[in-house]
Amino acid sequence: MPAAPFEHAAFVGLPIRGVTIDIRECPWCSATIQNLARDLISLNEGDVFTEERYRLTMDALQLSKRFEKITPSFERLEDGIGITLALKPSLIVKDIVFHGAYPLFESDVLKSMSIYVGDAFLPDTFSEQERLIGELYRKEGYKAPRIRVTKGEVVGGTVKIDVDIRAGDYYYLDSLTISGNRAITDTELKSRMNSWRQSYFIRESGRFLEYDLAQDIKDIRSLYWQRGYPECKIDYSLQRDERKLTVSAVVNITEGPKYKVSIKGNSHFWTYTLKQDMVIFSEGYHRDRGLGRTIGNIVDRYRRSGFLFTRVEALEEKETIGSARSKTIELHITEGPRTLVDAVRFEGAAAFREEKLAGAIQTGNAILLQKKAFVPEVLAED
Repeated sequence: MPAAPFEHAAFVGLPIRGVTIDIRECPWCSATIQNLARDLISLNEGDVFTEERYRLTMDALQLSKRFEKITPSFERLEDGIGITLALKPSLIVKDIVFHGAYPLFESDVLKSMSIYVGDAFLPDTFSEQERLIGELYRKEGYKAPRIRVTKGEVVGGTVKIDVDIRAGDYYYLDSLTISGNRAITDTELKSRMNSWRQSYFIRESGRFLEYDLAQDIKDIRSLYWQRGYPECKIDYSLQRDERKLTVSAVVNITEGPKYKVSIKGNSHFWTYTLKQDMVIFSEGYHRDRGLGRTIGNIVDRYRRSGFLFTRVEALEEKETIGSARSKTIELHITEGPRTLVDAVRFEGAAAFREEKLAGAIQTGNAILLQKKAFVPEVLAED
């Protein structure tokens, strides 16, 4: 689609003989606001008028958010053009007063807004803030909150904003159905769900919050991972009754197989120590990434202790008995030889003694009775 023609194209190429800043409807304004406008514009006396200079000027004035209305006008002169920029300065927000914010804190409502004390008050302020606050209250479980933002007292270029909130009716959780769970009972799962416990509270404290349920799902999934089900996946669906203001939630669980992990071939590190490197029971098992990171963590641990050729192989065995599935993973470790530092020597070091240089590096130094392991990455840093 071709760009629209420049509306002031008739003046392009003409010399600018004067630029007037006309501050309007601002009895409280001082010379400061006019100086600000002068600093922002790219149209100056003696310049040749171009579309680029004009657009830079208009963009700068608008982006400053210090002017509610910007009206340019042009006058053709014998030897060029004169430009007048009629500017109506914006009011500055002095205070924001809330009415009816309960049960939310006023500070939380303020965080949802895009205007704050000290900002410029622009024409679209009302509708934008009403939309943002309405979204917050709907997220907080209310069906159809009514928000009204109005201009309050205006004094010396500052304005007070009044925010009237009518939260109205809210949804509450009527039923919670869990399906697909075998390893963990409904009772235990529900006891861990804040959204379920909260449904027993009275009045607004018991309203249904979808983000609470979403967090509950994450917590339950982590519980399954910790209990040996790193492939567990959980989703949910909601059905709202707008007449009764109730929500029916269904949580669908796909547990996946029960994992059993064993480690063999390790002699330098205890099995308990190496199990701390396993992430499949804390981050899940998705497309082998959890197992890959676990093996990488174990290899890194050995490498930091001087075992530069350690290999870790994973053998998997699946088993299905009735509806119960399990997966056994054996991590076979080939530790390999350990490389130790016998001595560190410095050649060509004339400015410092070798003892001082040796104390400044990590290679060749060990804590207490530990052996001096050689790690190429540490030597590179040294």
